[in-house]
Amino acid sequence: MVLSCTISSFAQSHSDRLSLGVGALYERGLDATIAWEHETRHHNAWEYFINGYIKWDECASCGHICPDSFWNNYRTWGIGVAYKPCLVRGRNHYGNLRIGASGGSDTDKFIAGIHAGYEHNLSLRHGWGLYIQAKCDLIVPDRKDLFRTGIVIGFKIPTSKKIKKMKIFHTICAAFMAATIASCDAHQDFPDTSMKIETSCVPMEKSSDMKK
Repeated sequence: MVLSCTISSFAQSHSDRLSLGVGALYERGLDATIAWEHETRHHNAWEYFINGYIKWDECASCGHICPDSFWNNYRTWGIGVAYKPCLVRGRNHYGNLRIGASGGSDTDKFIAGIHAGYEHNLSLRHGWGLYIQAKCDLIVPDRKDLFRTGIVIGFKIPTSKKIKKMKIFHTICAAFMAATIASCDAHQDFPDTSMKIETSCVPMEKSSDMKK
């Protein structure tokens, strides 16, 4: 069974939500998702997200899960969009179907994802919310990690209306890309461009004919 914790924003209809989530997926996977969600009428919503994923394995040399086999075994990132139509509504709860697609890379080649799931939301005090999400991802063309499935449990909080929508999403994308680049272990060897400057001191000969 997989478990995930997610922090996101929550509001009423025609509102915006900022989300940050981390979770565990089958098989031997962890992911982190940052998203901006806009809710339309009747709790239908659009979600624009960026996602990072790692899959660990046992180390071939030591036979255990070491830091290198955990963080550097297999990694992907993607940017996508999902539509979340509302299926059920109640006084303090509602449920959405989540259907989306994404594109990204496994740090070597392009990959695409098709995402499907169900999310049920429970309303709390001061606009906060609790949700439970069952998700399933289909990743192509890499057949080594074709299916990812898991359960997400998270909180939602309302965002400020004064924050502009596009600035939020651009900030999220910039932060995610910076974290992805920083975590990449690909190093480049640069040639030594240092220059050695040799200086020679030429002693000044004293003139034998000095004026007195």
